[in-house]
Amino acid sequence: MGRFLGRLGLALVLALSLLSKQIDAAGPTYLKVKVFSAPDFVTVAARSGFVFFDPSGRRIAEFPGRAAVRLTREGSMVVLPDGVRLERVRVAPSEKDKDGLVVVMERPYRGELEVWATSGGLNVVNVVSVEDYLRGVVPVEMSPSWPEEALKAQAVVARTFAYKNRGRHAAEGFDLCATYHCQVYGGAAVEHAASDRAVAVTAGLVLRYNGELIDAYYHASSGGHTEAAGALWGTEYPYLKAIEDVWDRTGPYAEWEVSFTPEEIAVLLEKAGFPVGRLEDIRPVAYLPSGRVASFLIRGSSGEWTISGEKLRQVLGTTVLKSTWVEIEKSPVYPQEGVQMVVQRANGQGKKFIPLGTLIITADGITAVGGSRSSYPIPSRGGRSDQIVFRGHGYGHGVGMSQWGARRMAESQTLPDPEFFRQILTYYYQGVTIEPY
Repeated sequence: MGRFLGRLGLALVLALSLLSKQIDAAGPTYLKVKVFSAPDFVTVAARSGFVFFDPSGRRIAEFPGRAAVRLTREGSMVVLPDGVRLERVRVAPSEKDKDGLVVVMERPYRGELEVWATSGGLNVVNVVSVEDYLRGVVPVEMSPSWPEEALKAQAVVARTFAYKNRGRHAAEGFDLCATYHCQVYGGAAVEHAASDRAVAVTAGLVLRYNGELIDAYYHASSGGHTEAAGALWGTEYPYLKAIEDVWDRTGPYAEWEVSFTPEEIAVLLEKAGFPVGRLEDIRPVAYLPSGRVASFLIRGSSGEWTISGEKLRQVLGTTVLKSTWVEIEKSPVYPQEGVQMVVQRANGQGKKFIPLGTLIITADGITAVGGSRSSYPIPSRGGRSDQIVFRGHGYGHGVGMSQWGARRMAESQTLPDPEFFRQILTYYYQGVTIEPY
């Protein structure tokens, strides 16, 4: 029996050894991130030279030294400097390059590049490991000067988002873009020691709910209250509920104000496909549970539309109308019918005037404030008719983690705790676990 167990043990050791080699061979998970596009040409370079490969992995050419070379497009082909034409070319740093960076149009990236031609020009995609990708995401999504525990929380959220959304742009030939549509990615040029440390300390950690990767939405500032994903987008997520955010009541975006003339709004609406003519009325007509506006009524000399709050943000500019948690200042010259209701504000509950007929989304369904809808003239600052004033709270859609809230929460630590980032994450994402990918 001892002899049999010995053989079994040896077989088990060999099997585990083989499995370990297979895992090592698989290496880290890589992402394809579109980082650049150009109509006619791109330049590529590397500090110690680089190598061109064709799609099959065959070495095509090697360029030693720092000098950049130009890739051009001819129809659906990429043209190399020596005239070789390929549908797709891979650019890798030379084995002598200790930094392992490749440069496209003077922008450095870790990993490799893939370049291919389309009818619109040349696409450049960075093939990069998830952890190196995060080194180029975290410092542009959150300032590296912020507390380390907030940066750790951001690293875990960004990593979860990357894994969950891998293949988001698969139909276009890559996984993620480098813009706000996915996550902002700046490559090696934006790396910072503080954010690098946050990525390294949390290496591999992701957020899960019931064993599944979560949709790790986040935003700049909640203004004091986050939004439920279901209320905003129509799909419920048990870990993305609206919560009173006590940590983000005093940030720089807790309260803000922006003004427009009626003519400015009319022009922007027309560009977006709403030819209102002369703007006559703009007002909220439905609210989400957090107090954010679900929809606005737009009335002009050429017609009337009801558009979502997020759509109006896009029309007026998401960096200008920072959130949909807004009130439009009304001119005291024009009396309106309505009622005072208790609503959630950045600094707690308060009263708000709600015009008759306004639809309010509550836990019990959609309720209309009593009476028929009443129309009123364009709101204005201080009774003037040339300004429409939006007073708002927060920055972004309000779902998931507030980055300013995470900062304030990290700053609240009385004693250093290297695991405090977990408290931040479980505060904003209810019922999740934090575990290795």
